[in-house]
Amino acid sequence: MIKRRTVSLTAQLLLLRKLQRGGTGAVTASRTGRRLRWFQEIRPHVLGGRYDIELRYVECDLPLVLVRSPDLRAMAGGRKLPHTFRDVDGLPSLCLWWIGDWNRSLPVATTIVPWA
Repeated sequence: MIKRRTVSLTAQLLLLRKLQRGGTGAVTASRTGRRLRWFQEIRPHVLGGRYDIELRYVECDLPLVLVRSPDLRAMAGGRKLPHTFRDVDGLPSLCLWWIGDWNRSLPVATTIVPWA
């Protein structure tokens, strides 16, 4: 079995700042652990709309991408939202990978954010 080295939250933040221009974020610490939060406007397709996303990545957990705006539920008009995982703080989180597609040795700047 190959042992993969975890990319630290600080390194993740530095890579986000370098590779994902226009976003902003920070690593913070609390009694429950360290966490990375990253905010960015994305445009998945040149002809598509713009979305404000928030990446939340808690140490020893999996990253979540929340769509802050526009309101996806309103846009869906009551239909079930595809490719969403669960709501967090009232915001839909995107389902971006299958088990095994992502691990803590991969930079979120080159995987999770582009997948969003």
